[in-house]
Amino acid sequence: MVPFAGASELHFRLARGLDLINNWNAGLYGRYPLSDVLSVMLRQVEARNAVLYRFGSNRLETVAAARHSLDQAKPKVSSGNMLKYVQKYHAAKIEPGRIFRLSELQTEPDFYQTATQREWAAQHDLVENHLIILSASEGQYDVIEIAYALLPEDCPEFPFSLLSTALANGWENRVSGLVSRQVRNFGRGRSTGPLQETDILGPYNPAGLTRAERRICQLLVGGDTAKDIADTLNLSVATIRTHLHNTYAKTGADGQVQLVALIAAGMGRSE
Repeated sequence: MVPFAGASELHFRLARGLDLINNWNAGLYGRYPLSDVLSVMLRQVEARNAVLYRFGSNRLETVAAARHSLDQAKPKVSSGNMLKYVQKYHAAKIEPGRIFRLSELQTEPDFYQTATQREWAAQHDLVENHLIILSASEGQYDVIEIAYALLPEDCPEFPFSLLSTALANGWENRVSGLVSRQVRNFGRGRSTGPLQETDILGPYNPAGLTRAERRICQLLVGGDTAKDIADTLNLSVATIRTHLHNTYAKTGADGQVQLVALIAAGMGRSE
């Protein structure tokens, strides 16, 4: 799952995609808050803001939301306007895994003078918004909205539609009661920053680390350098740094010092 020495950009995209699905499924089984999962997702797809919500009977409930770790502002919740527009003009196309892109909707004559158009005209720091349908049945919709400050790059060999389909498939198999619990926790402000005060190396593996990533973390917290770890595991330093980069994305750490601090702070909390 982790790229090897000399890996191509496609290999890196595949690795990040698999990591994302691993994190998503772990969150759907209640191992840690979905807001933390969205935080990891933002770093992996290089987006600004993400919000997961349920909409039905003209009522919107925020399940989870996250802002990119480099942005100090609080996560923005959705107005639901984009979903309402899609409901009105593209109802027949709504299905789990489907992605609706703001840039495509903006080309439609019906888009002008709508609440969605007015809302996004005021978002000067954002250039794209994706609406991912997780489920749709009997007037109830579960969706993820992802906002971008830079135009996302799609890869023909590994399109984002494959990931959105996997996200929807995982959502269908989520643990019972997950949405209601996450809605309550979000409303009470209980979801904290990514994996803070969490036993990252504990038995539940909340960050979804691979076996290699966990081993590297163990050696790192023991005081080994990247070169020491490379020698111990008979790998290149570049490969170790790739593992570390993926670990930073999953845990929210901004470098080795913070990663070691997060691991040390969470030790024993899962016992």
